[in-house]
Amino acid sequence: MTTEDEITREAKQNLRQGVPDLGDIYEGMEFADSDEERYQMWAVAEKMKQLIREGYEPGPMPELGKPTRLESGEMRFLAKSDAMRQRAEGALASGAVEDWIFFNGDEDAKLTGRVTSVEPVHALPHFTVRAAEA
Repeated sequence: MTTEDEITREAKQNLRQGVPDLGDIYEGMEFADSDEERYQMWAVAEKMKQLIREGYEPGPMPELGKPTRLESGEMRFLAKSDAMRQRAEGALASGAVEDWIFFNGDEDAKLTGRVTSVEPVHALPHFTVRAAEA
């Protein structure tokens, strides 16, 4: 059984990400594999409605999404905007250690490190960060 804290966390995450829509959740309940899954979907939707009524306003999502961990241990990020690509290029040129905030799929995370490359991967701009030594 899902706890109240887990339902609240999922509802807040849904509102922050902007998906899924409440109507989609209710519609999806028809395709739930079990009563427990159907109850959890209903509970999350109801919690989302409650949070909206109470004026909950989630913080913005970080510009960086979940990175790819390379065999070397470095993290590769998609530069979703020209501004992010330019920031990565500037960090590469300076060699400075910087904080990179990203959404790891569950919550915001921070990687402190140096940019080691900025290059296209499948024609999309990516940059690679090596974690700084502690």
